[in-house]
Amino acid sequence: MMYMHYCKNCDHFHMLNGHKHSCPGCGGALFELSISFLDFTQMDADERERYQKRCREQAERQEASPSCKKQAYRPECTASPPLFLP
Repeated sequence: MMYMHYCKNCDHFHMLNGHKHSCPGCGGALFELSISFLDFTQMDADERERYQKRCREQAERQEASPSCKKQAYRPECTASPPLFLP
C-alpha cells in the first residue's frame, strides 16, 4: 500500500510503499502523514500548499517537544487532529 511521508531534513513529500522510517533522498527521519495519497492528489494547488505548510509547522513543534503517543490518556496532547501518524 502507498503512504504519504514528509522529510523535514530535505523538506520533501514522498509517496512510499509500506511504513518507511528513513528518507530515500537524504536518509533523515520520515513522518508518516495521516492523509491518503488519493486525498493528497485530489487537493487543488492552494489546499496542497496549506497542508504542506501545516506539516512543516507540526514537524517543527514535534521536534521541539516530547512525543505524545498516548493522546487518549494525556489531555495536554489533544490540541488538534494530527497530521502525522504516531
